[in-house]
Amino acid sequence: MPPRPRILITHPWMGQGGSEATAAWTVMALQDLAEVTFVTASRLEWETINAVHQTAIDPAGITLRRAPRLPSVRSGTQLVALQQGLFTRYCRSLARHFDACISTYNFLDFGRAGIQLLADFSWDDALQRLVNPSVIPHLKAHGTLLRRAYLAGGRLLRGDGGAVPEGRGDLVLANSQWTADTMGRVSGIPVDGVLYPPVVGGAEETLAAPLEEHRFLILGRISPEKRVLEMLRILHEVRRRGHPVRVTLAGALDHETGYGREVFGLIQEWSDWVEWSGFLSGAAKQSLLARRGWALHGATGEAFGIAVAELGQAGCLTFVPAAGGAAEILDLPELQYRSDKEAVERIVAALEDPVRAQRLRGEMMARASRFSSGRFVREIHGWVEKFLGSPLAESRRLPAGEWLPR
Repeated sequence: MPPRPRILITHPWMGQGGSEATAAWTVMALQDLAEVTFVTASRLEWETINAVHQTAIDPAGITLRRAPRLPSVRSGTQLVALQQGLFTRYCRSLARHFDACISTYNFLDFGRAGIQLLADFSWDDALQRLVNPSVIPHLKAHGTLLRRAYLAGGRLLRGDGGAVPEGRGDLVLANSQWTADTMGRVSGIPVDGVLYPPVVGGAEETLAAPLEEHRFLILGRISPEKRVLEMLRILHEVRRRGHPVRVTLAGALDHETGYGREVFGLIQEWSDWVEWSGFLSGAAKQSLLARRGWALHGATGEAFGIAVAELGQAGCLTFVPAAGGAAEILDLPELQYRSDKEAVERIVAALEDPVRAQRLRGEMMARASRFSSGRFVREIHGWVEKFLGSPLAESRRLPAGEWLPR
């Protein structure tokens, strides 16, 4: 029986978002078909990863490598360009030992052809500002000599040309058709296909549950690009129009940032109808999804929006921006808005017509069901086989890490 292919899977910093779910499910999908090494710079406990992303990764079946990190870096949002440069250089030093290398968070130049899974536009300052202008006020030293020097430092640490060379054979996969189209239109970088992120099924079938209680859910990280303040103000206007809606914010909030303090201040000011649950995962999140019939999503220009798929599958009637991957997930014009004012009108119209709202709910759930962890596993197998030029099959397992020089 031939040895299994040696596959390197990378993610710069494992948190609790959509790209981390992609990383975790990629590891799980390949752990029994390949000799998998996973590289990240963050501390990692597989038990926690399995609980958050509902995976079943066997720590004994893979090799975990901690990449070096800058002394002052304690999270994935600190000195990102510099830390990413260091991470890229480290991964490139390992790449020659593997049959395939997979970056689960945007482009990473392995120094050889690899599989590149696009998660967002953070890898290109100009592109990110173009597709999501709301990030501009929150980019420190935006457009200044200091920021240009900072980005140059990241490129120096990477030690590459700054982009994956065309014609080398890299397999580039977008996380939505909208991302793929945007890449082709704006950057001219060819995309080989679309690999939708893994979405773990939400609550049980909820169509029978009436949308009587107008309880909204805002799901996901509380940060500027998610437009949480704007969403709260949208719902405040809905209340002013005579609909006593309430809302739960389910996501991590950093009290150390100015934005986090501003959001928390509004939560306290409107505490009679706004509550904050903190970050939830697993059964706690699924229980909350099952108890909420409505949801609002605010991030514009988002590449996919895994929270939207989770909300849609759980039966939360979800209103999303018309620009970005979130609209692709639900694909219902009545649930899409192009301005905060239009969001108010869409929500009020649905609240005032329960029969129409229930119809939209059924159509939304059907569309959201296209995205699943099972589909992701099947498709990542197919893409890896295409890259390797041979099928993945059960074969002899080598002791984890025995072939990789220490």
